[in-house]
This record gives sequence, C-alpha cells and structure tokens, in this order.
Amino acid sequence: MLRQQRQNAWLRDSVAQQELFTRQSPQRLKVLRDHALVESAVSSNRIEGVTIARARVRPVVIGKGRLRDRDEEEVRGYRNALRHRQEPAEDGSCRVPRARPIGRGEEDRASAERFPDVPIRFGVIDQKASTPAPWRVVQSLVVLTKEEIVAGLGRLAELLKEHHTEGEVCLFGGAVMVLAFQARPSTKDVDAIFQPAPLVRILARQVAVERDLPEDWLNDGVKGFVSARHETGTEDLPQFDGLRVTAPTPEYLLAMKCMASRIAAGPDDPGDVQDIRFLVKRLGLASASQALSIVARYYPEERIPPRTQYLLEDVFSSGTS
Repeated sequence: MLRQQRQNAWLRDSVAQQELFTRQSPQRLKVLRDHALVESAVSSNRIEGVTIARARVRPVVIGKGRLRDRDEEEVRGYRNALRHRQEPAEDGSCRVPRARPIGRGEEDRASAERFPDVPIRFGVIDQKASTPAPWRVVQSLVVLTKEEIVAGLGRLAELLKEHHTEGEVCLFGGAVMVLAFQARPSTKDVDAIFQPAPLVRILARQVAVERDLPEDWLNDGVKGFVSARHETGTEDLPQFDGLRVTAPTPEYLLAMKCMASRIAAGPDDPGDVQDIRFLVKRLGLASASQALSIVARYYPEERIPPRTQYLLEDVFSSGTS
C-alpha cells in the first residue's frame, strides 16, 4: 500500500510539472518532441538495417514531402505509428490495442513456416483480471524477479530440447544485475541477444503464455547497443541443458549502461544511474575519466553522447557509495 501511494504521489507531481512546462514553454516542448521523434524513428529503423541519408532525415520524419525509396517509406511509417500512439483517441483514452497477435510481421510469418509445429498465440490485455500473475505490477510497471527469470529460461531450454536444438542467450542490462551480481531484486524485462533467433523468439512467447509473463519478457531490443568488442562470460549465471547463458564482462556492461544513460522514470525505475554506481564501485574506479576510458574501449568516441560524460561526472561528484 505504501509503495503504491509513493508511486501515485510521484505520478501526480510529474503530471503537474509536465502541465506547467507545457503552458510556460510550448515552443521549447515542440522542439524537444520533434527531436525525440527524429531520434526514435531513425535509431529504431537503423537497428533493423534501414537507413536514410542524413540530409533527408528531417524532411522524412518531420515534413510531408514525397519519399524517394523504400527505406524512407519505412522511416515515415514508423513516425506515423509513433504519432498515432501518442495522440489520444476521441474518448480521451490511450491508443493501446486490447488484443494483439504476439508476432513481428514478415519475420514471424517466415519463422512460422520454418517451425510449423510451434503455435503463435494471441495475447489479451485484461487490466481487470483478478488472478495474480507471477510478475508484479505497480501501476503500469512490470518487474521480474530472479526466480521468475530463471524459471522462464529453464522452460525455454526445455522447449529448445523438444525441437532438438541448442540455443544461446547473452543477457544484458537489468537481468545481469539481478542474476550475476545480485545488485537488485528485479528487472522490468530480460534484454538479450540470442540464437537461433527466429526459434527462440517464438518459444519465448510460448513461455510467456504458459507462465503468464509479459509477451516481451525476453527481447532483443538491446542489440543496437552491442559493441564490436563483444566480451562475455558465464560466471555466476544459471546454465541449462541445451541453453548456454552468457553476459557481458563488468567493464562491457558499464560501457553499455553509460551509453544508454537512462534517467529515472519513477521510484521503481531508477534508470541506469544506480547500476552505474554499482559497477563503478565493483571495478574500483576513482574518476569519471577512468570510466569514460572504459566506455571508449567498446564504442568509438564520436558515438559517446555528451550526456554520458555529464552523468559520470555527477556520479563521481556525489560519491559512488
């Protein structure tokens, strides 16, 4: 009860601050919104191998001009989807589908043809359901505990064996902090890259249905942050017959966390700062420059965003304990 009251209070304060900012600085808010729209549309499509010329970014994402090729159509389509989801419906409710197929378009249709005996189910969102799920919900926040992650990976390993296939999952982010470092009790999802990707993706959704987990409990959204210097290990991670589980080294994970530099989204989602503090202390780093040098080992310096340096300077100036 106390936790929910804290969450409600934080939400009320955030809404009030947003409304005040909207009234006082509408033009600045529009600039920030357009910038976020451009970054999201371009970066999300780049992950899927869809790129457009730099000079065409703003005309395609912000403008209404004619498109030149299929890649520009993909980026414009993503932008339209984002705008549709952000705009309220006529009754003021959020445009979130109540039921949707657990699938990813052409990729899943190809996977279904390759693995015809694996069902692709539909997931239904029922916010009024009274049956407790194995994951906890605080408002809209879903968190997975260590036990739930291990059980999900274990079931995934069993399904892989049934298909006479061995798989590999490389964990990232919060899942590593929970499983390998025991630095926190839960995470909102399991970020990973995995092989064989089409089959693992389908079987993960089957696990979600069987264990009443969120449909994207295991996802590869992190692949855009994977470094060419991909250093991993298996230390302190659960292993399963038919499924090898790996994770980045502490240095590599610190670099990824610094590149993302997520800010806090609420009392139950502290962003990346808490994890960065933990990793800095574990590695015995004494300054922001030492941490930045580690980031530069894994990512080109021109790709390191300015916010990474600011965040690290704040971490060390306020203490890492």
